[in-house]
Amino acid sequence: MNNFSGSLRIISLNARSLNNNKFAQLRIILDTLAVDIACIQETHWIDTCKINCKGYLLFNSGETEKNWCGVCILIKKNLSGYISKFDGVNSRVCSIKVNMRCKTLNIVNIYIPVNYTEKQPFFIFLDEYLNKFPKRENLLIAGDFNAKVEKIDIKNHISLGSGTLNIKSDIGGKLLLKLCHKLDLRIANTFFEHSDKREIYTYFSQTYNTWSQIDYFICNRSTMSWIKNIKVLHQVLFNSDHKIIDCSIVIDPKIWHMRKKRNGKSLSKRPKLDIEALNDHNIKTEYIKQIRNNSHKFIDQTNNLSSDTLWENTRDIFNNAASNSLPAKMNYPDWISIESKNLISNLVGSGHYRRNRAMYILNDISHKLRRDKRKFLEDRATEISNSFSAND
Repeated sequence: MNNFSGSLRIISLNARSLNNNKFAQLRIILDTLAVDIACIQETHWIDTCKINCKGYLLFNSGETEKNWCGVCILIKKNLSGYISKFDGVNSRVCSIKVNMRCKTLNIVNIYIPVNYTEKQPFFIFLDEYLNKFPKRENLLIAGDFNAKVEKIDIKNHISLGSGTLNIKSDIGGKLLLKLCHKLDLRIANTFFEHSDKREIYTYFSQTYNTWSQIDYFICNRSTMSWIKNIKVLHQVLFNSDHKIIDCSIVIDPKIWHMRKKRNGKSLSKRPKLDIEALNDHNIKTEYIKQIRNNSHKFIDQTNNLSSDTLWENTRDIFNNAASNSLPAKMNYPDWISIESKNLISNLVGSGHYRRNRAMYILNDISHKLRRDKRKFLEDRATEISNSFSAND
């Protein structure tokens, strides 16, 4: 990724419909703030689709007919190669999976119903959906939860910090705390205190003329250590009664090495191949056969391909032919005997063993390697001694 420093800026916003004017306003905000990923609720867009915007890819999840919900995720194009999956569940839930070498980050965008009668079944569905993500993977949930959690609940819930200013919990807040306690999740907003209350409140009710906190970032325990700050951008103006929540993530550079994808396949380190094996007539014949079989797929398309694509396809033909026909190169020292080489080859090429079987083979290899080295040194000493005797 170009100029990637191991940090991500993720925002969440309930847009209250995302028409052309609001979308243009949102694009300016994303460019100004240098946002990497944006989770937007209430787009009021229909269908589940992927849209290519300037500088961003937009994944929308909506209904087939007129939609009063709709959720979407915008991702910077230089990050799009690391997104392995988009799951448009319905008009209220969607998610993306970000693949890294050592970790996987799942980002879920949620818009929870306002109606109390719909909250209970939705939280049951949400519980089932979040349980599908493996525990070893990192999880970050953003969205409009339409839930208030009060400060007094801090003593009873490890999921809640002291950075909440709601006076009283509502039904949605109690359901949210119950879900977080069951799945061992953290309401990350509440763990960051700010002296300015405007950096905490997320929603202004025009009916009651009051501010409250109902939009959150929620994560599992492992993701919590990545989050450096969460605050409401009260100074950023957008035509909505919700404010933009800004989440800054800094990931350890030791684990933030993402596998960029090309043509849908992740790039991995190729094993070294024994080119000298082409001296064998059978291997050489198989190698030529593989090249011919792979090249037939592109013969009819060469006239329509660009020079870069043609070069990539040609390179892939030879690489795939070599991988399918040539053996892996094993650099053994000259003093290792053929018997020890065969033992090592059998261990490497036979897949995973049970622990006791593997230990037995490894001990056997170590014993024979020591024997080979000792015999090699004795033979060399004998040769040197004989050379001196011949000179005398």
